[in-house]
Amino acid sequence: MLLPVLAGTVRMIVAAFLGWSAVIWFGASVNVLFQMVALAGLAYGVLTAAAVLPRRMFFQRREPTGHATR
Repeated sequence: MLLPVLAGTVRMIVAAFLGWSAVIWFGASVNVLFQMVALAGLAYGVLTAAAVLPRRMFFQRREPTGHATR
């Protein structure tokens, strides 16, 4: 659960800080800000998928075999 939360933090940093600094300090247009927000969303999706998918692929739940165990 920690890695998806960190992915959200990365998204916030990219969208808020990098987007804000591109507009304020470098004089970028609003289009660049929207591109930074889109990049932040893409980064969030990729990092969340990278955190969740390996667990789904390699640690699958075992199905019960139907044998009673005691």
